[in-house]
Amino acid sequence: MVKFIFLVMIGFAAINCSDSSTNYTEIELDQEFEIKVGDSAVLANQGLIIKFKAVTEDSRCPIDAICVWAGNAAVTFDLKNSIGDKLSTQLNTFVDPKSINFSDVIITLTELNPYPKSNEPINPNDYIAKLIVKNREN
Repeated sequence: MVKFIFLVMIGFAAINCSDSSTNYTEIELDQEFEIKVGDSAVLANQGLIIKFKAVTEDSRCPIDAICVWAGNAAVTFDLKNSIGDKLSTQLNTFVDPKSINFSDVIITLTELNPYPKSNEPINPNDYIAKLIVKNREN
């Protein structure tokens, strides 16, 4: 119990010491969640912070087009745990890697919205990623 309280306190201290314009959402293991560009998700009981930095590539086939292949979107996340380990990583919608092992959990990108349309460019700030965090099996 003391370890849990310590991890929660460290997680919230990390939040308070970082960018105050970032929105934080508390998440739970095994529960899919959405996160917007520039925002962060906090898994308090693990002391984990996931920040959605940017979509660095979006070559997905527009929903109103016929394409030879589905295309891919590459999404950059910054990860930080309670002991100060940091990792900037890129996850993909179609090609590997779609998941990353970090701090005893597996973080998986399950979806990226909005989906492209051929005549409507996507504002980079409108992207919303869906992720799920699960405990890593030992």
